[in-house]
Amino acid sequence: MKIKPLTLLVILLFFAVSYADVPYKTYTMGPNGFIVETRNAFVPEKVFFPSVMNAEDIFVDKDGSIYVADTGNMRVLKIKSDMSEEVFSDYMFFMPTGIFVTDELVYVADSGSFSVCVFNKSGELLKELGRPSQPLFGSKNQFIPLKVAVDARNNIYIISEGSTDGIVCLNSDGEFMNYLGANRPDVSLKMLLQRIIFTGAKGQFLKLRPPSPTNIAIDADGIIYTCTYGLETNSIKKFNIAGVNIFENRIFGDPDIVDIGLDDLNNVYAVDSNGFIVVSNSLGDLLFIFGNKDSLAERKGLLTNPSALEVAGDGRVYVLDKEKNSITVFKPTDFADLVFRADNMYIQGLYLQGKDEWQKVQTLNSSFLLSYKALAKAYFKEGMYGQSLEYFRLSQDKGEYSESFWQIRNEWLQKNLSVIFIGFVAVFILYKLLRFIDRKKNIFSSLKLFFVKLSRVKLINDLLFLKYMLFHPIDGYYEIRRKNRISLVSATVLYIYLFFLELFKIFFTGFIFSSVSVYRVNLFEVAAGIYLPVAVLLLSNYLISEINSGEGRLRDIYTAGAYALAPYIVFEPFLIIISNVLTYNEAFLYTFPQYVVIGWTLILLFLMVKQIHNYTVGEAVKNILLTLFMVFIIIIIVFIIFVLFTQEAEFLQSIFREVILRE
Repeated sequence: MKIKPLTLLVILLFFAVSYADVPYKTYTMGPNGFIVETRNAFVPEKVFFPSVMNAEDIFVDKDGSIYVADTGNMRVLKIKSDMSEEVFSDYMFFMPTGIFVTDELVYVADSGSFSVCVFNKSGELLKELGRPSQPLFGSKNQFIPLKVAVDARNNIYIISEGSTDGIVCLNSDGEFMNYLGANRPDVSLKMLLQRIIFTGAKGQFLKLRPPSPTNIAIDADGIIYTCTYGLETNSIKKFNIAGVNIFENRIFGDPDIVDIGLDDLNNVYAVDSNGFIVVSNSLGDLLFIFGNKDSLAERKGLLTNPSALEVAGDGRVYVLDKEKNSITVFKPTDFADLVFRADNMYIQGLYLQGKDEWQKVQTLNSSFLLSYKALAKAYFKEGMYGQSLEYFRLSQDKGEYSESFWQIRNEWLQKNLSVIFIGFVAVFILYKLLRFIDRKKNIFSSLKLFFVKLSRVKLINDLLFLKYMLFHPIDGYYEIRRKNRISLVSATVLYIYLFFLELFKIFFTGFIFSSVSVYRVNLFEVAAGIYLPVAVLLLSNYLISEINSGEGRLRDIYTAGAYALAPYIVFEPFLIIISNVLTYNEAFLYTFPQYVVIGWTLILLFLMVKQIHNYTVGEAVKNILLTLFMVFIIIIIVFIIFVLFTQEAEFLQSIFREVILRE
């Protein structure tokens, strides 16, 4: 359905609300994975300053009352809907850091007293839940409650400081049930190298320990959400009843997230320490990013040190800033309401019913990624496979793209199968006919003579040697080593060809099987990714062979290494072309030949080491292992140099800043 010009004008006028006082921009996920600017989704409605100090948590109940864990003043403050304040309870807290409110009870995590206190709505203490005594809790595990959440069955979920086992789960009586949602260590190559290099106290400090979750939220169905400050990946998690993270490598997150909240549609709101608020739907798709850090401008809507976030029933977002001792209220705009309505229908599978809403979203922002995904599903339902194919490509949904492509290919084959068959028969007959005529009249003699002369050109002849290497590698390596069969020029041409083959693979591999975005290609990185490993491997192998009685010269290793890649050089272009006509259903026809090519290449590389250096099988294996070890040593050395250079640069920068400040 196309939107008429008059309708378009009405939509634009309806949403043309001026938010000139909004001190930040709003972003969303655009096509091909780029973050793009969009219309304001939330605007700062008000900021108020309750009488709190270093408050750590906030909760807004169904009546609109705000409960604040006033950590600095060691109390819980209740702010009523008329903005009047009262101390919730006269109980003497030591360090309240978390709060959760149900219809009847108020739960306060008091890390100072190592307990969770349960109150009625009048502020009367009903019970204190201390460290669980059950053996399953662990005899050495500490119990320092920081945050708390409660489900509909009154099961209690507690974030305990330093608990690497995950969330502490208690039943309504405070008895320990189990741990849930433990994090995995966030391991990087840099961390692994540091652990290998450093020993002693510093090595112990770098031991891989999973971080404990930072905050927790729970929806009406009892689904648990956590966020973990400092995790580079999967900083936001959503656990099903089996304790499996549904958001694994799916939701947009960052390592600076300090709290999360949920609205009535189970959209996930996360605030980070830099003042940004990230909104994702219940499937993990990014909807909005808005906010910013306050740089002493004191502008409404900017945050200095946010510590907690809560979403009220009316969709307003409350953010607690423990440095400003303020609460900022963000109100959803008409554009946000439109996106939420459309997204709700998308999540329920009502693709056709939500089509008009998503078209309105695209009218207001043509780069809104989720709109392409939702409209693609609508077009697929309507049988408009060409349109759905394009939209699935833009939304990077390879699974659904494969389904649309299968439908298009199936329709094309049904219409053209007879033509294809006739074409193959015609080509076969023409081939046989031309061969017969050539035997009688020799009509291709001049063409054959041309190819014979061409094959005698040294470079061409060397390149054609690839075919011989595929099936006679041992004899081929003998000719390379003993007869100088291959020139340095031809080997260099093949190494240069590898670069262009990689570019061909990046740009022309079928979308379903492509793992690289063509919009993020850096030619320098592509070249470095090819030639640095090749150079290090060849040089390492030469150095190792020099001290292990290897007969191969550096020239031999260089030329033979290029020809050892013959299977990849010859067959990879054909696999790239084939990938454009396959779907996920036929993925085997692409992946299995890839494994064959890789295995074939590895065999040729092994034979290269054995034949070029005149080794036995055992000596060749030893040489390869030592070569890999030397590559590892080179990586370690480069890493140490990089660390030392970085530290030196930071030291010089600190001196420079000190001189500037003193002046």
